[in-house]
Amino acid sequence: MGSGMVIERIMAVADDFHALENRRDVGHPRKLTRKQRGEMAEAAFVAKVAGMGYEVSKPWGESSRYDLVVDVGGRLVRVQVKSAHRAGEYGGYTFHAHGNSYHVYRASEIDVLVAYVVPEDAWYVFPVAVFPRYRAMKVFPSSRRRRSKFEKYREAWWVMKEQGGTGKTPLLAKPARSGAPPLGGVVRGAPPQRILTISLD
Repeated sequence: MGSGMVIERIMAVADDFHALENRRDVGHPRKLTRKQRGEMAEAAFVAKVAGMGYEVSKPWGESSRYDLVVDVGGRLVRVQVKSAHRAGEYGGYTFHAHGNSYHVYRASEIDVLVAYVVPEDAWYVFPVAVFPRYRAMKVFPSSRRRRSKFEKYREAWWVMKEQGGTGKTPLLAKPARSGAPPLGGVVRGAPPQRILTISLD
């Protein structure tokens, strides 16, 4: 399957995401679950960064604190994807720097948190260094009355490049033995079966 077809399919999923979010007709069976919203936000992220020329991998299973891995210049950047769907007061959207356990993400767990404001189609890219100071980030993508201190991270895709260039993110592992096939997206020290690479070639 060619890269163009893969990206088109992912983009179709992202478009369906917006369509389902905006539907209010009687025939719509039910709202999207939290898990479905998370999965479709991840699909939208894959479409976004794949369109920038990055390669994206998906961890096997759901035990990792990060959702996806992006290859940035030979470095693997661990990405946690969050999404917001309803605006609060003054058009604000809140993103939390933790999962269900309320444990704030650490540099040993993720490198970047990407926050997607679905109604505004706006992306915010936060480095993990932000989280020791803030457990939650509130943004106002289209508000004329309020402006967030985090607006500098809007479409800040350069953050992934910085994280990829610090040497703190895992390197691609070498094959376990001579003549063994390369394992795309394998993290040093992790079991080989933990990472599934999404090929866009």
